[in-house]
Amino acid sequence: MHAKPFLMTVPRLALSPILFFVTHLPATQLALPPAISNVFRFGGGSEQIGGTGFDSAGNLFIAGMAQGVLPGSGVSLIGSPSQYPSHVFVAKITLNPPAPVWITEITGSGQEYIRGVTVTPSGDVIVAGTSYSPDFPTTTGAPFPAGGYSGGGFILKVDSAGKLVYSTYLGDSTADQGAAALGVDGDGNAFVVHSSNVVTKLSSSGAIVSTWFANGTIDTLALDGSGNTVIAGTTCASALVLSANPPPAGTSPCIATSFWIKVNSSASTLFSTKLANVSEPYTIAVDAAGNSYVAGGSANEALVVTKLSPNGSAVYSSTLIGSAAPSTMLILTDGTVAIGGSAAPDPDFPNPGYPSAMRAGSARSDFLRRLSGLIRVHRDF
Repeated sequence: MHAKPFLMTVPRLALSPILFFVTHLPATQLALPPAISNVFRFGGGSEQIGGTGFDSAGNLFIAGMAQGVLPGSGVSLIGSPSQYPSHVFVAKITLNPPAPVWITEITGSGQEYIRGVTVTPSGDVIVAGTSYSPDFPTTTGAPFPAGGYSGGGFILKVDSAGKLVYSTYLGDSTADQGAAALGVDGDGNAFVVHSSNVVTKLSSSGAIVSTWFANGTIDTLALDGSGNTVIAGTTCASALVLSANPPPAGTSPCIATSFWIKVNSSASTLFSTKLANVSEPYTIAVDAAGNSYVAGGSANEALVVTKLSPNGSAVYSSTLIGSAAPSTMLILTDGTVAIGGSAAPDPDFPNPGYPSAMRAGSARSDFLRRLSGLIRVHRDF
């Protein structure tokens, strides 16, 4: 399984394509190129960034995984501190000057892993992931207040003041296999992929609105400006579809052909197409015009980015040198595409402007790439 160590984002109101790259770096590897400025060290040194975002006022929000209680004032702890190295934190940070406003930690007695983070314009932070804690904190009225013994999915929401609005498992320990992707629409409804082929829609207060089942594996999803859900996944059937009913007994998701589909609020398919050059979708993004961008692996393990029109027609498919596992993608304000994720050591993977010590890891390394250039930062994991 590919780790998802970081996420990057840009303010929606930015007038130029400024990139914010958030990752965990040892102090000895903070020698960044001149293009990277205003480095802000956050946490106690044992954190991993799961996702970031901005509110409409330009405040930065970070969600990630930490070991122990984070240092500093303004830290609120929900649950019991765990001896395990991974539990959830959410932080609000002002940028002028960089300083934490609040930090909220949510922890059970086991480990948690983040698989999706979204920040709304008003500063609400929605986090989805997988919990191995039987006592992960849930809120009153949670649809699934208990679970997580063997890696169950969870979703939670923290408001702009750092208060926990809702938290719930996504099923019990026998019926759920963890969260894989997250999207949020303009009304604050959350769409979370879990158990490999299930999409659950939750209201802004955390109530379950609907649950859909796919006849294959859902790898990633995003919401367009019209409230439609765009999905990339795989299936052995002739097309990837969603239904209100689970697949027939005795069937299971399988990896075969990759598909892109767009469904409406009732999960009815509006458009569907095969992803000819992508054997394993990793992440998806939608621009203001409704075009979709799917990044994934090809049959020869190269990184492929495919652009599709709003109706699923292919615009382009670009193969990028080197083996990489993209974990996030966004459309910059100038219309170019930025991709972040992890990459295996590869001398052919281009990374101009970086010291040689930051170009190849002994395991895998973080990278941040624009289709017209690359920034890569070394981090073994």
